[in-house]
Amino acid sequence: MIQSRIASRITSWVARSARLLLPMWVVVGCCAQMPAAAAEDVIRFGAPLPMTGPLAPEAIKQQQGYDLWAEQANKAGGISIGSKKFKVEIVYTDYQSNTPRAVQATEQMITQDNINFMFGPFGSGAAKAASTVSEKYKVPTLAATASSVQVYDQGYKYLFGTFTPNDTLTTPLTQIIKEKVPSVKKVAILARNDLFPLAIAQEMEKSAKANGIEVVYFEKYAIGTLDHSAALSQIKSLAPQWIFITGYINDLLLVRKQMVDQQMKEAVMTMIAGPAYQDFIESAGEKRAGLRAGVGGAVWRAVPDGDRKGRLARSRQGTRRTREARRRDVLRAREVRRQRPDQFAGSTCVSDPGRQARRAVPAGDQAG
Repeated sequence: MIQSRIASRITSWVARSARLLLPMWVVVGCCAQMPAAAAEDVIRFGAPLPMTGPLAPEAIKQQQGYDLWAEQANKAGGISIGSKKFKVEIVYTDYQSNTPRAVQATEQMITQDNINFMFGPFGSGAAKAASTVSEKYKVPTLAATASSVQVYDQGYKYLFGTFTPNDTLTTPLTQIIKEKVPSVKKVAILARNDLFPLAIAQEMEKSAKANGIEVVYFEKYAIGTLDHSAALSQIKSLAPQWIFITGYINDLLLVRKQMVDQQMKEAVMTMIAGPAYQDFIESAGEKRAGLRAGVGGAVWRAVPDGDRKGRLARSRQGTRRTREARRRDVLRAREVRRQRPDQFAGSTCVSDPGRQARRAVPAGDQAG
């Protein structure tokens, strides 16, 4: 499973980092952290997350991913460092979707909570801001949800990432659209004014121009914006065949609703990140009608007007079948849990275990 491979990679990263840094901890006595961990046979990870505020939906998924990794690592006896095994303990704190608080939380966890390793805050912006603290205290930090190159161009020695750069998404995506939807000649880009959403929008602009697609609109919206009607009205007047919008789940749900209100009929629409999540799909509901999922659930192509009614009826029928299939999967998963409870003791709850078993998509995978 993908989760198992990712968990294995995190475990390997921790073990390698600990072995490389052990001489430094011994000689320099960095925060006296490893001796404390060795005494208790536990390695403590700090994980500041935006558990409340507008980024809370992303934090829930991130915590599920971390808990799954810790569960698997501890089930295997812990992390091997030399000839010794250490159990994993994750300490969480809520920074309320506020980047300055994420920086403060990181310092507090390192200086007061005896943290040995850090997981960076959610997203590129907060991860970059908090990395200055972990670098200062020489604490290895895994920025598990940061893909923007601006996070890693600081020359830091204690900051590590898991994602490929943003252009590894926008370049092939543009090529796919150009090949599959040759009618696309113009693209409009609307980006949340935040490090990752803006960075990937800028990469999209480069990719579009490199592939001969005209960028007719590129604007930013402020964090916390609730009314996108003016921007959407301007985009509509430019008649682009492709609309590319970046942000997070709550942002994109608002934008999608307001696009439906304005009866916008783009040929292709891309939203990053959010639509690949089940809760986005369920919350959007009929606002996804007339659209079919493409790349990772994040790209939609509109149904031609001439066939809209028939295709929409079949889409709704297919949606009902999909829901029934999910219900059957959930029932099967519950039966497996009942028959083999020892394999699920203490496991993290998920909203749809059948879907997770089928797709094996790691929590928080869309974040950047």
